[in-house]
Amino acid sequence: MRRLRQNEAKGGGVNNKTGRWGGYGGAACQVGRSHKHNGSEVFYGFLFGKVKKMTKNKGFTLIELMVVILIVAILAAVLAPMLSGRINESKWTEGKTGAGTVATALRAWAAEQKGLLSAGVALPTAPSMTDLGLSVGDLQGKYFSSTSYKITGVLMDATTEELSYTIAIAPDTSKLGYPKGFYKLDGAGLFTYGAAAF
Repeated sequence: MRRLRQNEAKGGGVNNKTGRWGGYGGAACQVGRSHKHNGSEVFYGFLFGKVKKMTKNKGFTLIELMVVILIVAILAAVLAPMLSGRINESKWTEGKTGAGTVATALRAWAAEQKGLLSAGVALPTAPSMTDLGLSVGDLQGKYFSSTSYKITGVLMDATTEELSYTIAIAPDTSKLGYPKGFYKLDGAGLFTYGAAAF
């Protein structure tokens, strides 16, 4: 009995008489909530005490969840306009390509009709798409059609004989998901965006 108590005071050990393990001592018994000296009971008591303590520490607090939700909302508010603008610009790629086709046809037509173009005098009536050799199908797209392009200000410079013009571009509003805004293409090949029609 005296040796057993000495083993307990030292933190556990093997009982020389019984050959059994004496446990982990007082501290381990308190963690495992088992005061018996059977080695397996002390061990499992110690193990489950640790697991129970770790389980209590898991999970998020309400404040932490609210902070995460706030950050996500801020990111969405910042990125949504940027994504919307990129989508609108990608739709306008079709309209710009169609305007480039009209500009190329207009230059070819002007080269063939130099007799009709007086230097420094604007044409009273702009050529139609048919005059330029373009059919309805040539300019038909998902968001634009042949009526989306309007040619104005066709003029040949008196000195350089450079052709100047303006091609106003407007989306076909009868098509689903048409892009916002308007563009115009000038003789220098520059596109200009506007909120109102040109």
